[in-house]
Amino acid sequence: MYKLRLNYILTAFAGIVLLASCKTVTKSHTADYDYMYINKQGIKQRPLVTDLEVAATKVTITKTYTNVSVTEAKENALGDFVEEQKCDLVVQPYFETSSVSENEKKTITVTLMGYPAFYRNIRNFEPKDTASFLIRTFSNNISVPMIAPAVAEAPKTTTENSSVFQKVKSGNNTFGVGVDYNMPTGNFGDYYKSAIGYNVNLMYPKSKQTAITVTANYASFAGKDFGFFSYSKADFIAAKFGFRYTTDVKVFIEPQFGYALLDDESGLNYALNAGYSLTKNVDVSAKYEKIAVSGGFSFIGLKVGFNF
Repeated sequence: MYKLRLNYILTAFAGIVLLASCKTVTKSHTADYDYMYINKQGIKQRPLVTDLEVAATKVTITKTYTNVSVTEAKENALGDFVEEQKCDLVVQPYFETSSVSENEKKTITVTLMGYPAFYRNIRNFEPKDTASFLIRTFSNNISVPMIAPAVAEAPKTTTENSSVFQKVKSGNNTFGVGVDYNMPTGNFGDYYKSAIGYNVNLMYPKSKQTAITVTANYASFAGKDFGFFSYSKADFIAAKFGFRYTTDVKVFIEPQFGYALLDDESGLNYALNAGYSLTKNVDVSAKYEKIAVSGGFSFIGLKVGFNF
């Protein structure tokens, strides 16, 4: 009797020892990728664009997963779809799920239908790619952009404050008037006094910094009085063509060539005009003019011009 009980006790003890020595092993395997925009310390991101090639035929797969939630089962199905079809993503995925729970064991079956899609021609973003992101509305097979890409306004330079640049930029011809103070030089200065002159001009822009000019001048030089003899006044009338070049700091230079009348004589007229644009409508300049008549009359002048 005691020997039988002892055998039972030894057998039970051995069973307990064996059960206690068993280990429960749990294995798991996960895979993931960083699909969010890269925005981490030490990393600078450049935008990329790509073409998306979508397969013409929809593919269906059915998978069964154990001890997972419905959301996890859908994610697993997406991963299996990408792996089996060797694609980059699923376009328009459609899910059907069913679940069975038995003895605390939950099984979920997922049917996934979608179009395999592939990234093609991955490249750096360029301004021309902006048009691909416009929101469009379609009517009668004609696409009409609803929004347009914003165009950044170019920074203004100091030259934009000058009257010349403003007129050139708008493409309009410029009309101007001016008043100048003319001082005879050389032989001309020996016999004639300084005079106030008047001029009108037209400017025809050719580029942002160049223009063709047409100028008409008038001045009346009074003769000097030598006591026993006085020179009569000399009227100066000239018409000239010119070429004006304006720099980025509003300084301009303008050689001119034309024809002039000085009293009863006439001849070619050469001039060089250089100045500065004070405001967008006011210029100041200095000039030198020479008339190819007998004696070679010449004078220098200071001019204030008003442009409209």
